[in-house]
Parts: sequence; C-alpha cells; structure tokens
Amino acid sequence: METELDTSSARIFYDGLLTEPRLDHPEGPVVHRDGSVWCGGERGQIYRIEPDGSSMGQAASSGGFSQGMAFDAEITFTYATSSTRRLCGSTQGAALSRSSPTASTDAA
Repeated sequence: METELDTSSARIFYDGLLTEPRLDHPEGPVVHRDGSVWCGGERGQIYRIEPDGSSMGQAASSGGFSQGMAFDAEITFTYATSSTRRLCGSTQGAALSRSSPTASTDAA
C-alpha cells in the first residue's frame, strides 16, 4: 500500500508520559503563531508546550474533556468539550502562556 506521508523521519516532539503535569490523553493539537503547541487533556486541561518541546504547562482548564482547538488570526482561542457539549471561545488566547496560572477560559 502506498502512503501519502512518509513517517520514517518522524520524531517525538514532546514525551509527556513521565512529566509533571502529565500529558494525559492529548487531544486536538494546534500550533500557535509563536510556535507553541497546545492540546487538551481528558480532565479538561489545556496544555501549552514550548516551541522547542523543552517543557509543558497547564495554561487553562475547560471544565470538560478538551478536544478540538484552534487559534484564529486575532489569536481568539476556540475549543470544544465533549463532556459539557459546548464550543467555547476566548479572546484570552494571546494572554495565556506557560507563566499564566491555571485559569478557566470558558466563555459559555
């Protein structure tokens, strides 16, 4: 079978298995324009991983299983949660960073 994507040169960008906070069940990864990678966790965590993969922190919490995520041109952060069945958006996307305390971005 011919594949469209050659994964032979793929590498692990960030291994969150043995880190604190632990990267549990990452969902909906998205790349911010600063190069950081954001993804959700199964307990509502919203993680931010440094552009070089050197560290990760919990930037926020959605209050539910965080799945799909996106940033628009104005850095409005949008995410979906399945446990609360909501699509939420926050203009705080530009302010969320690894140094930010855990905060809810729920704009229900």
